[in-house]
Amino acid sequence: MMDKYANFYKTILFPASKGKDLTQVKYVFPGGLHGKINIVVLAFTRKQQKSLKGWITHFKKLRKTYKGLDYGLLPMMASVPGFVMYFIVRGMRKMYKNLNDRQRMILVYTKKTVFIKSLNIFDTNRINVFLIDKKGRIFWRTRGKISPSSKKSLQLVLDKIYHKP
Repeated sequence: MMDKYANFYKTILFPASKGKDLTQVKYVFPGGLHGKINIVVLAFTRKQQKSLKGWITHFKKLRKTYKGLDYGLLPMMASVPGFVMYFIVRGMRKMYKNLNDRQRMILVYTKKTVFIKSLNIFDTNRINVFLIDKKGRIFWRTRGKISPSSKKSLQLVLDKIYHKP
């Protein structure tokens, strides 16, 4: 389906990693994410969680339009002792009470600097958003809060992938 759009792919692949969602389900991604195509949001600080709300609302609308599209929210977690992680996860569960949202909030356990460098991310002061397939091919990326231009550019790429006029 998507090999026809090879010119969309960047030479950088989304790195393989592991994580757990807020319901404690383990993931290996990018292949283990829910959709055939996934929008993945990387957040680097707690303050950035507020920027996610606008994106989440938009992602839910897009899922209704594009079959096989899903999204994952990946807070990049620094290595911390288990008891500290317990409090972090507990706090996040309070923020995301809806089961659907908890299943898409996947805590990433990886070497943060290596992960960030592999994606050529130079700005961790804002969230980074990627459109990827199960092989980790990146079709689109942006950073920061949702805006009319980011919504439009994402939709244009999705329309090409899904053969919509």
